[in-house]
Formats: sequence, C-alpha cells, structure tokens
Amino acid sequence: MAQRKSTFGLNLEQLADLLAIGMEQIDIKDGNNPGYSLVERLQNMLTQPLSQESGLWASIQVMLERHGRDRGLLADRSLGEVLLDPETDIDLLLILKSHFKKLYYAAESDLASALNITLYHATLASALVHHGRSISQNSLLMLDQSFALLIEKDWMTAELTKLFIQARRVCQDERGTL
Repeated sequence: MAQRKSTFGLNLEQLADLLAIGMEQIDIKDGNNPGYSLVERLQNMLTQPLSQESGLWASIQVMLERHGRDRGLLADRSLGEVLLDPETDIDLLLILKSHFKKLYYAAESDLASALNITLYHATLASALVHHGRSISQNSLLMLDQSFALLIEKDWMTAELTKLFIQARRVCQDERGTL
C-alpha cells in the first residue's frame, strides 16, 4: 500500500511560502517602490487589460491561435474579468495557471511571491467554480485550506475573496461526495 504524503506534493519552499502567507510574515510593500503595496499591485493586475502584460499576452495569443480563435478577443479584457467569467475557456485558465506558477518560482521578493501565488490560486478557483473541474494536482482538502488562508488576508480584493469562498464550497461539496 502506498504511503500518503502529508505535504500533498509541495516542496519545503512552497510550504514555507504558503505558511508565510498564512501567518502574515510577508512584507506586503514593494522593495523597489515602497509606496506600492500588494493591495495596489493585485488590484492593478486584476484591472489592467491583459494585452499590457506582455509575457502573459504572448502565451494567450499562442493558445488562441492553436484553437483558431480571434487574437483580439481578450485584448481589452482584464485578468479579473477573465477569472470571474463563467465562459472563460478552461485552456485559458490552464495557461494562466502555468504563467503564475512560473512567476511564483522566479519571484525575487515576498510581494511578488504573494501576488503570484494568489493569482495562481485564483485560476484554480475559477476552474473549480465555473467548470467544476480541478486543474491542480493538489487534493481538494489542500485547495480548500489554501483558499481559506487567502480569504483571511486583509489585502485580498473583494472579488477574489468571493471567488475563493465559492471554490471552498465546491471543494467541500466534492469531498463530501467521495
């Protein structure tokens, strides 16, 4: 019989980052711009048009081309609109998940790490809420716990808090049927 992993596949660094977010040990000010907080940065990421985020936009364009879709379709939409829209394609959510996961691993500050792990989890929550599908290898219990930690943050936006609450309900409902 295989042993169950208590870390749900997370390495020590990932666990430490998640715990740091949970324990408020992160510095939510941008070291390069001390007046620019995580709240402001998160709000900016959620409201600016996707086409202004060049690395993300390039990935999205490739996905749209593969699926024969209009590349201009999302240019004027914000990340917040995409994450909260039930019509957002699951493939686009997978691209967003991958993008924010890469940025999380490459983060050079606590603020960048917190921002990217939040947006990573927002893509997971969106897939659960709008498609009833998990796009994570983490268990529903682990996702539920991560969403719970993020909901409690005083820097979390109201829209993402609502999305994380809905995702927790999906996790709990699905776990209840197992």
